[in-house]
Amino acid sequence: SMAFFLLNEEVVLTQWLGILLIIAAIVIMNINFKKTK
Repeated sequence: SMAFFLLNEEVVLTQWLGILLIIAAIVIMNINFKKTK
C-alpha cells in the first residue's frame, strides 16, 4: 500500500504543477494584454 500511496502523491503533485502552470500562463497573458493597451 506504500507504493500506491507514493503513486497517488505523485499524481497529486503533477496535478498541482499543471494547475500552477495554467495560472502562470493566465497571469502572463494578462500582463502582456495590459502592456499592449
